[in-house]
Amino acid sequence: MALAMVSSVSYLGFLLGPPLIGYIAEIFSLRYSYGLFAFFGLLMFVMTSKLKIFQETTD
Repeated sequence: MALAMVSSVSYLGFLLGPPLIGYIAEIFSLRYSYGLFAFFGLLMFVMTSKLKIFQETTD
């Protein structure tokens, strides 16, 4: 079940990523669209590092 979910999300990102970058680049500029996606990538990294499932426990 988890593999199907990850596969579906990655396929959705593969399909929606380039048009979304182009749409944001049309409104602002390509630099801002890449910057926005870089910000979202850093935000996801910070959020996943805060998850308890990835933190090591010392018992």
